[in-house]
Amino acid sequence: MPTDSRPVMVRSSRVGNGRVIGREDYDAMGMIPADTLNPQKARILLMLALTKTHDLKEIQRIFTEY
Repeated sequence: MPTDSRPVMVRSSRVGNGRVIGREDYDAMGMIPADTLNPQKARILLMLALTKTHDLKEIQRIFTEY
């Protein structure tokens, strides 16, 4: 369990198409961009990622890869 008890937040979009990419101000807050995943799919991927790790960098890598 991480020492930081903040929840992991993922940014996504409900529009028909497009990407949610990293931005400096959101990255500074620790938000992970969901890229092309809609909120429902991003939530499922986050739940799976949290079963393996709570490290934000590793979760970001998972979102980048999948």
